[in-house]
Amino acid sequence: MGFSTERYVNSQDKESFIGGFLEEAARSWNLVLITEYFDLSLVLLKRRFCLEYEDILYLRSLERVKKETVEEPYTLAAIKDIQHIDQAIYSYFNDTFWEEVEKEEGIFEELAVFQKLNRQVQSFCVQGSKVGYHGTLANVLSDEGKDNFHCLAMNTRCLPFSLLLEARDDMRVTEEKLEEIKGEYTDPDSLNYDQIINLDRKTDIINLSL
Repeated sequence: MGFSTERYVNSQDKESFIGGFLEEAARSWNLVLITEYFDLSLVLLKRRFCLEYEDILYLRSLERVKKETVEEPYTLAAIKDIQHIDQAIYSYFNDTFWEEVEKEEGIFEELAVFQKLNRQVQSFCVQGSKVGYHGTLANVLSDEGKDNFHCLAMNTRCLPFSLLLEARDDMRVTEEKLEEIKGEYTDPDSLNYDQIINLDRKTDIINLSL
C-alpha cells in the first residue's frame, strides 16, 4: 500500500485523511523499523522472525562524506510544515516501535552482544574507506575480506547483487547480457561474477566470539 498524495491534497480534512492512512498501515504492517535505531531494529527483527545473529550482521557503508545539519528554529519549523505527512508517519511508527521494544525482555543485553559481534565483523572485513556511490563513503576491504564471500556479499550494493544472482541462476540471461554483467561489476571490494560462482559461502566463515 502507498500514500496517495493526490487524495491527501484534495481531501476536505487532511488530518483525518492522515489518521485513516496510519490506521490502515498499522493493520497492514506488522513491524516497522526505524533507521536511527538500526541495530536495535535488527535485533527486534531477529526476535520476531526467529533469526540468528549471522542473519543480521552487516557492514557500515554509504555514509555521507559531509553531513549537514539544520539548527535554525525558523528553518526547522519550515521543514516540519513542508514535510507534515512524513513527520506524522514517522512519529506514529516511532511510537509503535518503542511499544514493541518495551515488550521484549532482555533486548538491550541482546543488542550489546550483536553490536560486539558486528564490530568483530567490521574489523575483520574492512581496513579503510573511499569515496564511493553518489559521494558516500564506501568500504575498502582487508586482504582477508577480499577473499571472503560473506565480507564481499555484505559490501555489495543491492542492485549489483541481484543482477549477479540473476546472471548465475536465470537461464534466460543471454550470453551478451552475461558478458555485460561480468564487465560492469569488477570492484575489488564487491562481488563479481566469478566470485559469486566459485567462492564457498559455507566453509568460508568469519570466526566470532561472544
